[in-house]
Amino acid sequence: MWILPGNKFAAIALTNASSRLSDSIELGEGVSVHPVLPFRLTEDWDDELGTSCAEEIRDADLVFLATRPSDHPEIHDAENAELREVVGRLFRSIALIGVPHFAKATALLGANRNGSIEVRELTPLDPYRHDVNDPRGPLMMEEEHFRLAEQIAGALALVATDPEPAFQFKNGLRAFFKGLRDTAGEDRLLQFVRAVDGLLLADIGQGKRLFQHRCQTFCGSSEQIREVLGEIYALRSKAAHARGLEDLYPELDPAAREHQALHRLRQAEALARHAYREILRSPELLEHFRTTEGINAFWCLDDGERARIWKNKIDLLATP
Repeated sequence: MWILPGNKFAAIALTNASSRLSDSIELGEGVSVHPVLPFRLTEDWDDELGTSCAEEIRDADLVFLATRPSDHPEIHDAENAELREVVGRLFRSIALIGVPHFAKATALLGANRNGSIEVRELTPLDPYRHDVNDPRGPLMMEEEHFRLAEQIAGALALVATDPEPAFQFKNGLRAFFKGLRDTAGEDRLLQFVRAVDGLLLADIGQGKRLFQHRCQTFCGSSEQIREVLGEIYALRSKAAHARGLEDLYPELDPAAREHQALHRLRQAEALARHAYREILRSPELLEHFRTTEGINAFWCLDDGERARIWKNKIDLLATP
């Protein structure tokens, strides 16, 4: 039994998820992931939740679960909200690895009272959207992804409780997740560049130049990389000011311009994901980026020292 009597729980249930998980895995401290709903939702809940909604939950094929003993399982309170944050961080951490496919995501809060599961709150979640133009397809989730997501979620918890977190870092993360929920390509790109900008501390008027220079810490240095980074930032400016692409790619026909812009969008998403994932995986990098002073100090280091600290670089040119 995954939810013991006297325990409260929070779960996120996905339907039609792109996952190869075949057995439940325990991640520690009451957190687990399951290929089926890990508790029985009795028919009594059909009237309460609606038959269609109850059936969708029963049909879930991937469930993130967080549980905790409670002295008052009969009360729906801050303990449930805290558990929702725990399971939500794990769900968001998967998106920092890649975006899986799923038809629907539903958050459930409740408790096990005297051996009976009670659902006290149910909320549909806005989906993170996989780029349909990405030839690699959605993330196919496996156990290794959930283990890595657990590590990232632990760092997200530290950031959430930090008494002096970097405003730029938290806003940058928020922009990244917003970009994943947006549907229009220009809106997504604007948010992904905004997310990376949150790590760069560029002054007004230095945006493109510093974006090209400092992002090479994340993805290596070459003239071709500088050109790609410059195009990404130029597309960000076009999106921000609702301008067309004609003067950016004058030699290309409209279809080719669109193809090129979509490629740069995928590279912008990959760059933002890589930057935040690396910071959240590395205690040394997180120490640098968790405060504004730390971010400033990082960019005051010479290029060689920054390259030593930022060990893993993304091959941006290999992003299809």
